[in-house]
Order: sequence, then structure tokens, then C-alpha cells
Amino acid sequence: MKFEIIHKPTFTNQLLAFPKEQVVQILEKIQILQDDPKPHSNVKKKLHGYQGNVYRLRQA
Repeated sequence: MKFEIIHKPTFTNQLLAFPKEQVVQILEKIQILQDDPKPHSNVKKKLHGYQGNVYRLRQA
């Protein structure tokens, strides 16, 4: 089951500001979220200071 990814209108402009190699990596991470919004691996880290379960994905 694939999940729908919704982003803010400024996302595309911000994404295009990155070098092409990083854009590819970011889009791969978005694909991970689309397949499984709660990945169980070392790719995610829980963010503190937010209500609910808010995570970030590591982009190296």
C-alpha cells in the first residue's frame, strides 16, 4: 500500500536549491516514507519538543 505525500507549495523551490545529487537522495527518502510512513530502521530519529510522534529522516 502506498501512502500519499502532501507537501507545502514552497517545497519544490526549496528542493531545487539543492545540488542534483542531494535532490536524488531526498526523493529516495520521500519514497521510503510513501511506502512506509513509519520506517523501522536507523533512518529515522524521534524529534523532541513536538506533540505526538514526529520523526526526521537522516540525509547524509
